[in-house]
Amino acid sequence: MPAGKGQRSTKSEINGHTDKKKHHHKTPKSNFRKAHRDLNIADTKDPLEDRRKQDEKLLKELSDIVGEYSQQRMRALHMSLRQYGNDEGRMTSKEMLQALQDNSVSFPSLLLKTLITKFDSTKGIDLEALFRFLIESHGRTGRDSVMAMHKRNDLAPRTDVSQDDIDEDLLWRIESQLIKCQDYIDLAGLRSELQKRDSGKCGIIDGPQLKHVCNDLQLPVYGALLKNLMKRCDEAKNDKICWPEFLSFLERAQENAKITCPSLKSLPERLKSRTPVEPSPIDELSSKTRISIVNKLRKKSAIKTTERKQETTNDTETADTAKEASVNIADKKTETVENGVDGDDKDKNSSLGQQREASTVSVSDQKENDGSHTPSEERNSTVVTLQDVQSRPSTEKSAADDIDLTDDTSINETNKTNEDEMKQTEQNWEKELTLQSLSNSDNKGDNEINADLPKDSDSVEMVTFKNGEIVSVDNEEEEDSSHQLATDGEKTLISIEVKGKTLSFVADKDYIEKQTIEPPCERLKLQWVYGYRGNDCRKNIHNLSGGDIVYFMSYIAVIYNKENHKQKFYREHTDDIKCIDVHSNKYIVASGQYASRKNTSIKAVVRIWRADNLHTLHVLGEGVFEKSVACIAFAPNKDLIAVVDNSLEKRLTVWDTSTGTMKGQDVLQTDLVCDIGFNPKYPETLVTIGKEHTCWWKIYPESDTVQASSKPDYDNFLRAKFVICLTFNERGDLITGDSNGTIYVFGDGGNKITNFIKHGHDGPVFTVLYHRGYILSGGRDGIIHSWQWGKDMISAGFIEMPKLEGGARMLCLTKSGLLIGTTMNSMLSVKISETDTPLQGAKFDDTPITQCHYDELRGLTIAPACSADVFTAGLDGILCGFDSQLRKPVSKVQFKSNQYLCVDTNDVGTLFSLGTKDGHLQILSHNDEGTFEEVINRKICKDRIDCIKLSPDSRCIAAGSHDSCIYIFSNLPKDDGSLVWEFVGKLKGHSGPVNGLDWSTEKSADDDYMLRSRRPATLEVFSKQDVIHKARWMTHSVMVELSIAGIMTSKFLKNADMTSLDVKATENLAACGDTSGNLRFYRYPCSLSGTFCHSYRSHANMHGIRYTANGKYVMTVGGRDSCLMQWEIV
Repeated sequence: MPAGKGQRSTKSEINGHTDKKKHHHKTPKSNFRKAHRDLNIADTKDPLEDRRKQDEKLLKELSDIVGEYSQQRMRALHMSLRQYGNDEGRMTSKEMLQALQDNSVSFPSLLLKTLITKFDSTKGIDLEALFRFLIESHGRTGRDSVMAMHKRNDLAPRTDVSQDDIDEDLLWRIESQLIKCQDYIDLAGLRSELQKRDSGKCGIIDGPQLKHVCNDLQLPVYGALLKNLMKRCDEAKNDKICWPEFLSFLERAQENAKITCPSLKSLPERLKSRTPVEPSPIDELSSKTRISIVNKLRKKSAIKTTERKQETTNDTETADTAKEASVNIADKKTETVENGVDGDDKDKNSSLGQQREASTVSVSDQKENDGSHTPSEERNSTVVTLQDVQSRPSTEKSAADDIDLTDDTSINETNKTNEDEMKQTEQNWEKELTLQSLSNSDNKGDNEINADLPKDSDSVEMVTFKNGEIVSVDNEEEEDSSHQLATDGEKTLISIEVKGKTLSFVADKDYIEKQTIEPPCERLKLQWVYGYRGNDCRKNIHNLSGGDIVYFMSYIAVIYNKENHKQKFYREHTDDIKCIDVHSNKYIVASGQYASRKNTSIKAVVRIWRADNLHTLHVLGEGVFEKSVACIAFAPNKDLIAVVDNSLEKRLTVWDTSTGTMKGQDVLQTDLVCDIGFNPKYPETLVTIGKEHTCWWKIYPESDTVQASSKPDYDNFLRAKFVICLTFNERGDLITGDSNGTIYVFGDGGNKITNFIKHGHDGPVFTVLYHRGYILSGGRDGIIHSWQWGKDMISAGFIEMPKLEGGARMLCLTKSGLLIGTTMNSMLSVKISETDTPLQGAKFDDTPITQCHYDELRGLTIAPACSADVFTAGLDGILCGFDSQLRKPVSKVQFKSNQYLCVDTNDVGTLFSLGTKDGHLQILSHNDEGTFEEVINRKICKDRIDCIKLSPDSRCIAAGSHDSCIYIFSNLPKDDGSLVWEFVGKLKGHSGPVNGLDWSTEKSADDDYMLRSRRPATLEVFSKQDVIHKARWMTHSVMVELSIAGIMTSKFLKNADMTSLDVKATENLAACGDTSGNLRFYRYPCSLSGTFCHSYRSHANMHGIRYTANGKYVMTVGGRDSCLMQWEIV
């Protein structure tokens, strides 16, 4: 036990030493971990344990009585107690009896006396504590209403269905729809339309725009089925649809439908054999444009239409008007109607307009009498009337000339005839009226205008009219002037513009014609995320149902199952995650993120989501939190969550997770908040800790109030500057760890220290955990201690972490053992004892669950013939090895004071070359035992080394520096026959930093390997220029090349710079990353302008990308997020 316990006056009495002299001559304890191990604590009574047993007995007696009362009765009792209580929440025993009597709640006199004694004090009976005790006993009754409170349908676990099963079901539904409708999908036309609307050429289109295209093309997939398909192709959940994947689903479903129903194979040919309908230019207009034109015409004709409708009030008057109009047609001179007609035809059109208007009104009146008149029919009839006035020839005679006005049947037949004529001529006349109206309403210059159409958010549809006719309908698209192609015989000249400089390439005509702008059929799927964020985050490993755990790295929340060795990912966050917590039901997760420094639209928020289906339930605090979300904590068994942001005053807010509404707020007024937590025994009590800060809070969600209730009473105990971690046991005791290495216990929800472990760690305590009567603690010293719960808190063993893993950031108990998150961003696993002391015989597993870097990560290389085929190097001086097939870490070594920016290795992984931030070149050898030895460490330049490459025979090393030079080292023989690495030359000529180097795979005619390099906009080859295009290269880090000209001039690089590139030439695939963190997936080669790709969100800023040797995976590193991601090609 710690030496601090020796200050208690009862120690000598416990040991039986009553003589002060004997006690004075006792030898001092040399080690605090051995203190009080000679105490017979089994004979010592624990008052806390006795009180707990008494409470359990009392709760059992109460549950038998309160089980007769409903939830409503208990709530009414609570209201009565508050009514009788004073401002301090106290009441007399008489008032308590009156409240019980008012609600017809009765207890035996002896039990009632026990309750009064338990909760009475000098200020009176604590009514809130009393009611909590009653509610706890009521929760043990087993009533249906009580059980239902703890079983919510929306929180129930759901069956984990694989993505493959979901895709198969979706394909089957599309296939069934095609067979049912006996229809087919014009995939070529759909692809062409989507390509036109994909302005970024990245395979992404907005959801509303895709739906609009599907409606215009009358796709047989619609409604909920179309919505589900779009949702499946929306990987980022931001309503941005991957249209190549959308087409792939339709194509596969259509092929399956043809196999199931062979008659569908001949359907396209049967449709082609029909008489083709020549499309009208107006049909190319979108539905929004057509509606806008028609509405414009209606507004112009509204006044005259109203006057005409007033003249036709009944059927008889309508027939008379029609007959009179037909008789006077030849006598009247034409009048010019509103849309503009020559004066010679004015009278004819006027009278004919009256006749058509009369017929229209007759039909409308008849529909009104029948009760079937609709607003849409009224709009159609009005439009037809205008069309007839403008377009119907004056020589056409009305059917009213032959009507007997006295015969009602003839009148009805005439109305029906007019109605049929209107329906037949509606489509033919609408077009002509629209065109003439537009041509007469806005005359510009040579009578050629652009219609003023509504602009859609996704595209602008331009309609060009000339002499009253539509001459073109197209989407406005910016012409790509940065990529030009000219053909001369069998050769093709391609000129591209990169960063203001024009580069020209000459290629064979066949080489260009074989290429396509289509994105590849393959796609990328995030398979694994290496690393865990423990360096600067706390309390970030939690248990889920089914044996899963959840933690985070970068902006991704990772759900990991150790038994199956599988990961799932929640990727809805828009910036790095800072904190995470799990509801007591083990399904609902809350995660808080940073606010972006560059993009002000990305705010600090808390996302509430389900771990089983990864669906977002609520997004809390958008526009409320500042900088980042520092800490979050769920209330036990309640739909409440407490959040503290990183604003200047550290605002505390409480939210209802079922509705997403705020339930109270306050400010902490401290410089740093380290952790927060709810007391499981008193769920309305919240504790916050931080820099010189510990505070108890009361939460009142009914009144949307949060109030500070008390501060800690340290009495004579040492108060630390930082209180770093906290946890609770089931009895409501608060356990904290501070920067002095001391652990304090605050008993039963109070603010007084009831026990302590002085200097339990050499340095700050980062994490504490209560388990089975023991306190487990970890700190910066890298030691996990076990302390037996009791009066003296004696040590019950400890284990020491590997030195390379730093300190213990987080302890989490799982079914498989104890998980330890480290400050070096690794996660270790330890099997603990379930019968003896937890750390008795505990050993670390041979392989960490995950590992990565804790500082900026840029170096990435591949070793095809090594067991660890992927290696990374970062600014933390760490070199990590990974097995991409097994998805596990293999090796880890650190060279302090080195900050690595780049790394390369040979095929077998026995020789490593690394470049540092301060211009050092380091060469390491890797032996069979797995150890690394330093061969050379030499400063070769004053600036940093951005790239480094080993030649194919591992005899030369080229290092590209930020000082625009390339430094060459060779492994030369000495006089004694041994080999030594020597500097052999420096290549100059670049006008900027060198950030790309590639060696040729074969030697040239001069028996030398070729080396090519690049700075951001130029390409240099240190060999003969006439053999550059014939050479094959080991890597493709030089991003200025004919085969990727289409990538270099793509639209997405106008707002970002390409930082990394790799090519899998055997699979005709290329992958690249940019400064915005996007991962693009292309066909290879891609020399054509407007090449499409698949786009994925990966890191905040990608710094490296490489294909694995087997071509199945793409590995990426992201700089400041210290993260390595593995993408599977599917």
